Amino acid sequence: PCLERPLARDFLRLIHPDDRATIRQFTLARLTEGTPGEHVYRIIRPDGEERVMRVWIELAMDGHGNVQRVTGVTQDVTEQIAVEERVIEAAESERRRFGEDLHDD
Repeated sequence: PCLERPLARDFLRLIHPDDRATIRQFTLARLTEGTPGEHVYRIIRPDGEERVMRVWIELAMDGHGNVQRVTGVTQDVTEQIAVEERVIEAAESERRRFGEDLHDD
């Protein structure tokens, strides 16, 4: 229901097609369970650039289990993910080089 509202539909259009199902599942699970959560997904900006986003949301529920308020933060973590990938690649490259050095002796 909440994902069918105009603002939500506009938001879903930005999400990478491969990530739309998981962001829907994440959102519905938070609303159904009333539990906080974090999720990483990709968006495609209007200029075509792909970015990686991390969202964290928390819900305030009333005594009947109805959502009263949703609080959340969305952060662009594209650069952070790119740095992490470069560090992993460098470490793997160093391990391979070290392994080759051991075999050369």
